[in-house]
Amino acid sequence: MTKRHYASGVFKNFCLCSALAIAMASCSNDEQIYGESSDAAITFTTSTTRVAGSEWEAGDAIGVFMTNSGEWTTPAGVQAAANARYSTATAAGVFTAATTSDILKYPNGSAAAYDFTAYYPYASTTTADGVVNVNVSDQSKPAAIDLLYSDNAKAQTSNVKSPALQFTHKLAKVVLNITSKDGKDISSLKAMILGQPATADFNLKDGSFGNVSTTATDIPMYTTGSGTTLTATAFLIPQTAVSGGLKVSLASADGSKQKEITLTEVSKLESGNTVTAPITVSNIGGEEPTAKYEHYSETPLLTYAQLNNQNLQYVRHYLSATTRAGGNIRNYSMLYDKQLKVAYWVAYPLCSYYTQKNTSRTDDWGIYDPDVDKQYQANLSKSYQADDYDRGHQIPSADRLVSDEANSQTFYPTNVAPQKGKAFNQKVWASLEGNVRNWATNGNDTLFVVTGVGFYDKNNISYVRDIDGKQIAKPDYFYKALLDYKSGSTEVEKMIAFKFDNKDYATDKNGQIAAIKAAALSVAELEKITGFTFFPGVSEADKQTFDISKWYVTTY
Repeated sequence: MTKRHYASGVFKNFCLCSALAIAMASCSNDEQIYGESSDAAITFTTSTTRVAGSEWEAGDAIGVFMTNSGEWTTPAGVQAAANARYSTATAAGVFTAATTSDILKYPNGSAAAYDFTAYYPYASTTTADGVVNVNVSDQSKPAAIDLLYSDNAKAQTSNVKSPALQFTHKLAKVVLNITSKDGKDISSLKAMILGQPATADFNLKDGSFGNVSTTATDIPMYTTGSGTTLTATAFLIPQTAVSGGLKVSLASADGSKQKEITLTEVSKLESGNTVTAPITVSNIGGEEPTAKYEHYSETPLLTYAQLNNQNLQYVRHYLSATTRAGGNIRNYSMLYDKQLKVAYWVAYPLCSYYTQKNTSRTDDWGIYDPDVDKQYQANLSKSYQADDYDRGHQIPSADRLVSDEANSQTFYPTNVAPQKGKAFNQKVWASLEGNVRNWATNGNDTLFVVTGVGFYDKNNISYVRDIDGKQIAKPDYFYKALLDYKSGSTEVEKMIAFKFDNKDYATDKNGQIAAIKAAALSVAELEKITGFTFFPGVSEADKQTFDISKWYVTTY
């Protein structure tokens, strides 16, 4: 940047006559002399948030450079044109000069155009040539290192008193959504990005990074959350190539347990982009208070936090002692959301005992679950007010024909969720249910089943209404997870899961078979999607693999 020095003290020593002489002399030619404008100081506005999803805070300061339009040179007669400190007093993002010495004004009488380049956060060490030093080693306050850059306010003239700045985020951002699989408290978990540069220079002239450190630095991430879920974030210097993937270290609070993970899919870190990755951990968090609950082989893991959540209810249903010698036997269990009025999952064993046809479908739609307060249940004596949604069983009626009691319990509203009708519930989903019954009774002792629903965005849930007008959450997807042990053993024979979006599918035979096969995935992958841990007594290796060829698929 060209520097201009003004000996303002010389003018103060002129007498009045000398000043008048100069003024008269200047009338004899076309030369103009510009001084500070007497107009209001320039202010700046912006609609950009400081950190993605966060507003500006009072006192946040940006640095502003005012230059001649189209070139990086200082305009004549403008004070503080290089790195003027402007701050906002509210979250609205209206910036005014932080001190009188930082005030920017257009020169008096000038018809010239000027460019304004700005950045956040303000740094007094920024050079007159517009070089900002960037250091991401301390992530304890993300807003303090989230580098924002604006170069849109170009060719501004004196009639524009408040140029609008459009900031862009220049650093790369990494977000890890960490879940504890074993129910341990990971609130104090430490997350760290391994082997990345921590310093660089950012050039305001062209928005580029330079002088990137060649030293590999381990950068602690900023973590939020509690209990069994944690979010770790970090702003990183962009890299065109991340050799071998991005490496992350997770450690318990005392450092005694560590886990290193390589995000192989991260091959580069792009300016302004966010990389998000789900990570599940076990045997690394602090011990959770013992969560005591009755459970079986098919019961998903329940955490202490879930059991103490006032909106959730763990429900178990049994059959009467007279149904089978030896006392009460289980029908099914569920994790029910009283606000959404649907069960996240329903878990049950399936074998020939339960499917033997001692009764027929009861169609007991008018009853309520006696273990859940009626106010938290839908009235399903008639279907939903939305014509295209069925009352979709999670444990099917046909899976419980051993007795009237067993079948009637499948009609509890807590076991039912709004499901697309003719082209999903009544076709491909019904065929999947038929296949599951066939797999359970074709040479197997017992098939352990978890059927459930999920939502992609808990902040954006759609609803249908029952006949009383109550809102019932409409799931984004339905799923099943299946576990088959070897006969007479606790060794896994095979596992598989299926996930369907809650929408219409092909109804012809070939279309249904193709849809079922396309919906197949590993139990481990379904765990990542839902956040639940299925069959907690089974190894991770068994959950990670599935072979659709081991499950003969047909239509019913």
